[in-house]
Amino acid sequence: MTNKKIEERCNFKTQRLLVSSWTNQVKELDSEKNFAEKVIEILTPNVTKALPNGWQNISTIEGAQEWIKNRDKESHFVTIQLLSTNETIGFIFLYETDSGNNYHDLRFGYLLSEKVWGKGLGTELIEGLIRWCKIEGDIKSISGGVETDNIGSIKVLEKTGFSVSTVDNPTEEVVFYEYQFDIEEVNKAVLLAMSEEEFEKEIGFTVEKWHQIKNDLSKRETNISAKLNCKAPDFIAISLSKNGQITNETKSLSDYNGNVLALIFGSYTCPVFRAHNNRINEIYESYKDKVSFLHIYVYEMHPKDGWFIPVNLKDNVVYNQPKSNIERAAIAKDWIKNKNIKMPVAIDDTNNTIDSLYAGSPERLYVIDRNSMIRFRSSVGPFEDKEVEE
Repeated sequence: MTNKKIEERCNFKTQRLLVSSWTNQVKELDSEKNFAEKVIEILTPNVTKALPNGWQNISTIEGAQEWIKNRDKESHFVTIQLLSTNETIGFIFLYETDSGNNYHDLRFGYLLSEKVWGKGLGTELIEGLIRWCKIEGDIKSISGGVETDNIGSIKVLEKTGFSVSTVDNPTEEVVFYEYQFDIEEVNKAVLLAMSEEEFEKEIGFTVEKWHQIKNDLSKRETNISAKLNCKAPDFIAISLSKNGQITNETKSLSDYNGNVLALIFGSYTCPVFRAHNNRINEIYESYKDKVSFLHIYVYEMHPKDGWFIPVNLKDNVVYNQPKSNIERAAIAKDWIKNKNIKMPVAIDDTNNTIDSLYAGSPERLYVIDRNSMIRFRSSVGPFEDKEVEE
């Protein structure tokens, strides 16, 4: 995330709502006293009846100011306004935790003035929050608790794609819901949120060119030699040492005759592939005595001088497309070191000879049996680590 606080960045609009920092509301209302009066108006007994004691019976300016101070201290605190009137009608409370690899999880809670209940604003608000999280680009999940008897809020969460949390244990009074973001979906949302001019400036080519790239990836399927239940085409790949140094040795399919081979393709600049490298390492350690593994390092899917995506800048995975085998091996070496890759790795040449046979980029998995027949082929693009295990 950027150095700005979440409440400074959590600024979005929906069809009827505007969400922004509570400090903006203080400026618009000219004083903290006026904002405190708005808090009192919203925190009615019906709104706060299921909330903790510190949220109950807020009826004085001093009490409301203390409530504002406490909320600002314990959470990132933003307001919800009606676009048509600029009236403040509720609040969102965000709690940030680090989930590793420069990604974050958010806990959230929200409340709306009872005078706007029953108008579909809860659903509209949560849909807007989900879109904002996707555009932020580094939020892996959002979650929150809801009282088991609050059927309206439960319906809002389920309608907007939340499911019961597998991490938080429910109680008799509260059940937790979560929304998990697919990283590739997040990347697409970041791109699609741009104007065509912003897209070209950030990515380096036009939106039309981006669609052409996607179409070209799909068209490769009809031309590749590696077909399911057919004999796998042989290849020659340049072998890397365990620490990623280029060697004088090669790897070919014929080296694995008589063995089951899990053939995995991918490159460092694909964030989805990076995301499940740890799981692939675990599977390799569990099955390496029964199955042979080989990773073919292919061309960069999101290089700096091509289809670049913002999350790679944040993750410090910024490389130009290699123009030589040595340059490709150097990036693969960084990947092996930074992701602690255990399985054998070889690189495709910069003519992308193996990729033209297997359509392995951006990432793909093949399982080849002892007779060199292809028995499993994942779809092009991100594959699930469960496919590796199965």
